[in-house]
This record gives sequence, C-alpha cells and structure tokens, in this order.
Amino acid sequence: MIRNGRTSAWTCPTTTGAGSSCSSPARTPRRCSSPRRYELLTGHVPDPTALNIVRARVYTHHSRVAARFLDGRICLVGDAAHLMPPWAGQDMNTGIRDATNVTWKLAAVATGRAHPRILSTYDTERHAHATAMLGLSDTLGRVLSSTSAGAARTRDVLLRALTRAPQVRDWLLEG
Repeated sequence: MIRNGRTSAWTCPTTTGAGSSCSSPARTPRRCSSPRRYELLTGHVPDPTALNIVRARVYTHHSRVAARFLDGRICLVGDAAHLMPPWAGQDMNTGIRDATNVTWKLAAVATGRAHPRILSTYDTERHAHATAMLGLSDTLGRVLSSTSAGAARTRDVLLRALTRAPQVRDWLLEG
C-alpha cells in the first residue's frame, strides 16, 4: 500500500485483470465489485470492510516500440515512439532521452553545423535503448504483479532474504 502525500488516502496496487475504469457503478465489472475489492485488500489491512473505498480503477498497460523512430522528415519521440508500463519508471525518462538526442541534432542541422545525415543516427541510438527499457519494465511487471500464488510467495521470500543484506536493501530502495 502506498500513502498518497499527507492525506489519509492510500493506493493499493492490485492485479485485477484487464478492463476499464471502476469509478462508476455502471462500469463496475466483477473484478472491481465491492466484494472483489475487499478480497484483494485482505492480507494487506486488518479489516478491509472498514475502509471507505472512494474509487477503484483497473489499470492495463501497453508495451510497444515503433518499428522505426525516424522516417524521412518525421521523428517519433516519447510516447509516439514507445509505450511502457510503469514498473521500471522509465517511460518518461526514455522520452526525455529521445528528445535530448534528436533536438541537439536538429539544432545542429538547422544552424548549418551538421549535415542532415546526422539525423539518421537518432533511430540507431535510441531504438535499442527504448526496447531494452520496455523489456525491463515488462519483466518487473511479471515479477511484481504475478497472478500465481506460488510465484508471488517465492518472490516475497526472495526479496525479504535479499533485503537482509544492507547493500542490497539500499540498492533496492534507492533504485
């Protein structure tokens, strides 16, 4: 569970499956129904039924990388070039790296300090990195949101054991 700022609101990320928003009763599928919400919270809080659940959402993510980031005079950057789940926290960072890479090249070409062919290096330099970050995000997502009880237990035991080593614990907590 994650506390949202200084308020008494908490976020509890859970795996409920693909679907749409659960914030309105008319759009509340079984996986987001009140009994299901309380079931998902069992084991995380002493009495889930004592909670006032204001809103529940089903989150689905997409993992995609464009076939190429450069096509003629068109450069794809950020979400236009790649979509990543939030697990590794790299989607915006990857987009910033894309923008940084292509803008200095565009500026250099526009001011006559570089030949336009330098732009062709953008795809070569950024595509592999974006693909690697997407792979990392997908892998972390499979580990962190496992729907297998056995896999989740194994993950939890392993992480608890790893966090007993101060250097590993610090690395995990600080990223």
